[in-house]
Amino acid sequence: MTTASQAKGAEERSFKEKPLMLGEHETMLGILSEPQDLDPKRPTFLLLNAGIVHRVGPHRKTVKLARALAEAGFRTLRFDLSGIGDSTQRRDALDFGASALADIREVCNDLEKKHGIDRFVSMGLCSGADNTFQALLRDERLVGGVLMDGYAYQKPQFYAHHYLKRVKDPERWWRLAKRV
Repeated sequence: MTTASQAKGAEERSFKEKPLMLGEHETMLGILSEPQDLDPKRPTFLLLNAGIVHRVGPHRKTVKLARALAEAGFRTLRFDLSGIGDSTQRRDALDFGASALADIREVCNDLEKKHGIDRFVSMGLCSGADNTFQALLRDERLVGGVLMDGYAYQKPQFYAHHYLKRVKDPERWWRLAKRV
């Protein structure tokens, strides 16, 4: 059910959204957000899944990001990789990583063929960041990437906490005593 304020908000947007079936067999579902004043020189943002979370992203972050980018004048596409959300499973035997790269390539091919889009910036959180990085290495149409992934190197405090917790665990001592 759409409220009056939601309908009014949709009318005031400076962009439009439309669903697309993507890929070689049109098995991946995506939502394309296009600004009204589109500069064709700007690349299109591809927003990748975070793990097995579908195209809306964790806490609808991908929806909000896609709409903010569209408001700023960038075309964006958030889509479900094969086997996630509303996209069907691939028919080949590719593993998750190879499947994601094949999906990204198919989406780029589809957008280039049907919409004349040939420059992309890929964005991803968690495994989406890994997929973005790998796709950047393999497809020259990807002119940029945004990798959102937490990384921390282990400092001495980590090791102190890690091993102190084990030293204080009586169950570990009991198992050790039983082996001796």
